Amino acid sequence: MNPQPLAVLDTNVIVSAQLSPFGAPGRIWDLALARLLRVAYDDRLLLEYETVLRRPKFAFPPALVEALMAVFVFQEAVQPLPWPYQPLPDPKVSESRPCSQLSACYRQCAPLPGIRPR
Repeated sequence: MNPQPLAVLDTNVIVSAQLSPFGAPGRIWDLALARLLRVAYDDRLLLEYETVLRRPKFAFPPALVEALMAVFVFQEAVQPLPWPYQPLPDPKVSESRPCSQLSACYRQCAPLPGIRPR
């Protein structure tokens, strides 16, 4: 078992760590670099991190962005669990259905945990 805590970092933490390395986000990033904090991520988060870090308003050098993204090779890649629920009907198709049909369709969908259907 790995003794380091596992966390998901918000994109703002990663950006703020580069803009203000001595602030709290910078300290969190230092923990990740020192491998005292394991950072969990998936492909969607990596794409968001890289997209935001490459925004012109931040003007981070491309080499810095590449170095930041390389850190995740040593972190915890995770796989999202499959979504067990049926999607709600397409609203475009549903516009032509009477409310009673929509209500019946909604009741057929599996409820989310902790949410009781009306």
